[in-house]
Amino acid sequence: MKKVYIVAEISQNHNGDIAIAKALIEDAAIAGCDAVKLNKRDLSHELTDEAYNRIYDNPNSFGKTYGEHRKFLEFSEEQHRFLKKYANNRGLDYVLSVCDIPSLVFALSLDPPFIKIPSKEINNIALLKKCQNLMVPIVYSIGLATEFDIKRARAMLTKKSNIMVVCTSEYPTDLDNIHLNRLKAIPKQKKGFSCHTPDPCLGIAAVAMGAEYIEYHITLDRTMKGSDHEVALEVEEMNFMVGVIRDIQIALGSEEFWGELPPYLEKTRRKLRKEECEDGVWRIP
Repeated sequence: MKKVYIVAEISQNHNGDIAIAKALIEDAAIAGCDAVKLNKRDLSHELTDEAYNRIYDNPNSFGKTYGEHRKFLEFSEEQHRFLKKYANNRGLDYVLSVCDIPSLVFALSLDPPFIKIPSKEINNIALLKKCQNLMVPIVYSIGLATEFDIKRARAMLTKKSNIMVVCTSEYPTDLDNIHLNRLKAIPKQKKGFSCHTPDPCLGIAAVAMGAEYIEYHITLDRTMKGSDHEVALEVEEMNFMVGVIRDIQIALGSEEFWGELPPYLEKTRRKLRKEECEDGVWRIP
């Protein structure tokens, strides 16, 4: 059985600081994750002038306008290359969620194991088209997708190695809005789960329901400034979840029943299995 692939999503929880990003990579490695994931945006493709200059005045803002806030949190290509090398040296894959075509082009230059399309880009037809014939798998989230959006994405992204990721783009997500049962409704396709609630048990449950890909935000401290910290796991929680997922996947085992008992059950069989005696009573011999 192939190992469940677990992603620690750093996203913007680095708060624009390379040192924090490095510390989060270390925590993801300690926890036993397979990859870290950040976001990549080209702000000229991401925002109109009106959106860029919109006042963004709240406790989690890193700029006076939304554009200044996003620019503060956006690492340069050189910084991403540095972090990729750092992550790879810690045994982790380095992956980007891409929000536009220029960011996709850059992400591909990093030779990633896959490309992630975040929920907000599920209706970005131009981006989906660019991803259709790529050699690497596409992992796409459906946190903001209608049934129509999902069918269209599946029709465009047909490679068998692609993964559809169940999630809900609410931060944090109320339990009654998570809908893990959607994992059972994904037909004949690899499936995953991305969580926006700091509850490691949900990822564990998703694996038991067939998810092959698990993605959780990671943070140094949920009380830090920034809108995604409160939905993230701290390293002890990530470590717990990864360990249980690895154990659960082993325990899930095979769907087949035995034609004959395996050798490890023979001792118990010989000790406890009853046989019919002459008087018709079944006893342990």
